[in-house]
Amino acid sequence: MRQFLQRLKNYKAYRSETWEFLKPYLQSEEEYVLRFGIVMLINFYIENEYIDEVLKILDAVNLEKYYVNIAAAWAVSICFVKFPEKTMAYLENSNLDNFTYNKALQKITESFRVDKDTKIKIRSLKRTSEKVHYQ
Repeated sequence: MRQFLQRLKNYKAYRSETWEFLKPYLQSEEEYVLRFGIVMLINFYIENEYIDEVLKILDAVNLEKYYVNIAAAWAVSICFVKFPEKTMAYLENSNLDNFTYNKALQKITESFRVDKDTKIKIRSLKRTSEKVHYQ
């Protein structure tokens, strides 16, 4: 996937077309197809123009597949680093399952770009975890 992403050097010229292309991937129930869509969001769409839609898409991810949930958590953490206020508001009302939500909090607190006081607040948001049974 990394090699594929590196070849998309001119994606900005076709950003809206690529966004439309990605929508079916972001609605897929196939683990690696959905993960691909989420990684594309991480690499190209966590920007001011798309942040609200990205958070909305991540909130709708509801597939109990480990690699999908890890990608979603990673995406939320990148959203937080780039858009802390919007992402904090999202975290306070998100529909993410407990595993993905708590993993996103963990990834945020592991970031060197998040200050100590914010990390303390993020840790206080942790939910009581439910066991997720991955297939």
